[in-house]
Amino acid sequence: MIPKCKFNNNMRKIWSGNLYVLNSYQPFNEPLKKNKLYIFVVKSLSSAYIEFIPYIYGVGNSLQHSYYDGSTVVRWRIAINSKGTEFALNTDSLNMSSNTSVLAVYELG
Repeated sequence: MIPKCKFNNNMRKIWSGNLYVLNSYQPFNEPLKKNKLYIFVVKSLSSAYIEFIPYIYGVGNSLQHSYYDGSTVVRWRIAINSKGTEFALNTDSLNMSSNTSVLAVYELG
């Protein structure tokens, strides 16, 4: 059985930029809140696609998302510090370049 949940679709941008450099920590505009839903917006392969990666802070301090177009794979491994104040692409990310960057992070309702 799937539990009922209320979804508030208010979104607030808490970071924006163009991050593709590994281990370059970027500060959020405000600390993440435990058990809140966040969305990381990324460009995927030649900037042709925009992807949305969901993340709940407090369930772990990292997330991974991959995309494969049939010939190339890109993998974002995003590390968030223990205080929830900054994040970086860790060294296990694959094919990071300006056309596979993190563009924004949103907090949902």
